Amino acid sequence: MNKRICCLIICLVIIVTNLAMISGKKAPIVKEECPFDKTITWDDGTTEHVQIGNDGFFVLDRVKRHLVGMVLGSQYPAGGEYGQFYLPSHMALWETQLAYLQSVGVRLIHVQIEYILAYMVNDTVAERVAIEAVFNLLRKYKMLVIPQISNKANYPYGNLVESEWGTFPDNVWTSPETHERWATRFINIASSYENVVAIGVENELDIKMPGATYVAGEVSVFMDFLAGVMRPKFNGPIIHKLSGTWLIEPEIKKACLDATDIGAFDCYAQTKEEMDSSLLALQTWLSNSGYPTTGWWCMELNAQDNNYELKIDNFSVDFIDSVFNHGATIAMLFISNWSINTDGQFFDNDGNPMPILEEIARAIPRLQSPKKHLTKFITVKDPLKEVKVTKVAVNRCPYDFNGWCYEHKWCNDRCMEKCKVILPKDKFKTK
Repeated sequence: MNKRICCLIICLVIIVTNLAMISGKKAPIVKEECPFDKTITWDDGTTEHVQIGNDGFFVLDRVKRHLVGMVLGSQYPAGGEYGQFYLPSHMALWETQLAYLQSVGVRLIHVQIEYILAYMVNDTVAERVAIEAVFNLLRKYKMLVIPQISNKANYPYGNLVESEWGTFPDNVWTSPETHERWATRFINIASSYENVVAIGVENELDIKMPGATYVAGEVSVFMDFLAGVMRPKFNGPIIHKLSGTWLIEPEIKKACLDATDIGAFDCYAQTKEEMDSSLLALQTWLSNSGYPTTGWWCMELNAQDNNYELKIDNFSVDFIDSVFNHGATIAMLFISNWSINTDGQFFDNDGNPMPILEEIARAIPRLQSPKKHLTKFITVKDPLKEVKVTKVAVNRCPYDFNGWCYEHKWCNDRCMEKCKVILPKDKFKTK
């Protein structure tokens, strides 16, 4: 009986396949091999078939491409308090930036949706209107959006146990409030926009806030909780941005990678050569840990100065080539505006592109050139079997946190305490 059923299934598959070939129609892409597959109808009535392949590449109207995107600055708006991205002056600045980005072929935007209910005096309707205004603006300029929810900078998680991440403390958040309620409101809005192509849950949990003592197991529980709020409402990849050096909390990195769908890393360096070395070391760690070394997303990309602060004067198109050459399929420039450090932003304070962004714009046709036209997706296996590191910058402190904490004394103290921890010799084969 089982043999008869199997033969019947095989015959039906053959018949359906032949009918598709006879009709001249393209064979459908297998859904399991396509983490995101949606035809978007834009406001002007045009449609676009947007897919994300199992290899991490975006496929736009069946054309596979690397994509260069931009991270919009929502944390530090000019003339506002932390996270007040919704202010009219800041929204106008974003619109100027988006108009330019669209004109040069940028399609991908990453933006962190800050917690703003405290500014709204517990008015969730006003909160929704403010957040929807951002998504409406991004849709107007036909951007594919990766929004992110993160409360890490505002709330010291401690050990990430349920009693701590379940309810926000009254002296920090509007009461009553819980993390789950805020995450649910966020995803209810984000999932209603068809141009939202992935969701970022939390941010760099491998870089702990002061006083945090959580370990990898607690991160796994927390990530399962937060991703569990998103998945029933969103049919697309869930990601978590990690620092681009494997030296920082490798076990927590593994917990985050295991809980999400596509590896995502934030990449900073002072030179293109340093970027190459850093990414090669990251690929080595990924390979040794059993993760793909290609198909990952570079969610933040910029250059630094000697103090590890953002410095776009040190940036070049070569940085983008570096991340693409080391397996990334997208490169998100960080950041459009950053009032606490204007040396790191890709637009000036009036929304005009900086010279380096104009240089990148001229290179976008090459950077985003078609890879191939697809009729189906093929699962890509990891081609990297062994990587040899020829040069390691042992004089850099692995706990500098990519400049994120340069203004905090606790970071400086920790760097002084830990800076003797350098790349272990037994982890690499060197020439």
